Amino acid sequence: MSCQNNENLYAQGIYDFNFYDLTTDELLFQSRTITEGNIATSVNLNEIRGGIGNAIQIQIPSDASLTVTMTAANFSLEGLALNTGSTIMPNGTYYLREQTTLVQGTEENADKVVGKVLSTPVAPIGSVTGDIIGYVDCTTKVIIDPETKEFVVEGGEVGDTVCIEYYTQTASAEIFRIGSNFAPKIGRAVLRTPLYTTNGQGGSGSILAGELQIVIPKAQLNGDLNLDLSQSANATTVLNMTALADYETKPGECPTNDGTLGYIIKIVNETTVWDRIDRIVVLGGGISLANGETETIVVKGVSDSNPNLLENVPYEDLTFTSGSDAVATVDATGLVTAKSQGDTEITIKNEEKNFTVTCDVEVTP
Repeated sequence: MSCQNNENLYAQGIYDFNFYDLTTDELLFQSRTITEGNIATSVNLNEIRGGIGNAIQIQIPSDASLTVTMTAANFSLEGLALNTGSTIMPNGTYYLREQTTLVQGTEENADKVVGKVLSTPVAPIGSVTGDIIGYVDCTTKVIIDPETKEFVVEGGEVGDTVCIEYYTQTASAEIFRIGSNFAPKIGRAVLRTPLYTTNGQGGSGSILAGELQIVIPKAQLNGDLNLDLSQSANATTVLNMTALADYETKPGECPTNDGTLGYIIKIVNETTVWDRIDRIVVLGGGISLANGETETIVVKGVSDSNPNLLENVPYEDLTFTSGSDAVATVDATGLVTAKSQGDTEITIKNEEKNFTVTCDVEVTP
């Protein structure tokens, strides 16, 4: 059975977001951890009134907009950089703290007590002097020799352990700069959300029917870096954006006065659950009822390639037949009604694929 246009479809959640460079089509950012998402359009309708009663004669649209608000559950440096239009670079300068044991100095420091850092020291970001400095035990400023990595500790004794805080630089440390006149990144945004239909057990199960895609040819992030560093919640990545009018045309096409803000595409699966499974099974294998009780048989689809995945199947594609209506009857939805004490079998079949399974039914007094 295929999903037709008149079926009920339900969309929930954005499970994939891609953001591409406008000029190279390079994938700049991807997230599959979107927790909140909303897509909205708005337009101003400017009234023109006239005639008796000064009634509205026409409403002329203006100020059309398409906006997207999204939040990814995880922290992403790439997402933050897009919001500020920044480029992430390697060799970031960062703060480091380590313990070191003081030793007797060498060469020009032969008469002094020194400590030595492990990494190559550099000047702090934002330093006015450009000096390569550190702080012993969080308070005392010292100068660190970038060649020997040594620093003199006045009043220190050989064998003492001190804490040294300083700055270093490594290729794995990523950094981006936020300028005072930053421009959020513009790119092509593609959002995907799953579509479900209610063609499962008794009409209440869910089957993946396809997906909805929202494509914004020219989307600009809103610059909402918004890095929440509270103790009570994890830092998320805000991905709010606004569609810019796209007037691009293909070769040979006439330009249009009506720019494109976005596209919404519905894709319905041409395959069905019956194409994905190799057999049907009854959960539990059978049911036991007291006389007069009812219970619905739970039928699932199973694929040999993934036997642990149980898929909902449309019950309207199944036939249910009781071996003895005197013991138990069954209706088209798989609802079994116990009639009298005894045992019988319910046969469940899908004619299209010739799948058959049985359900043992025991009726007690």
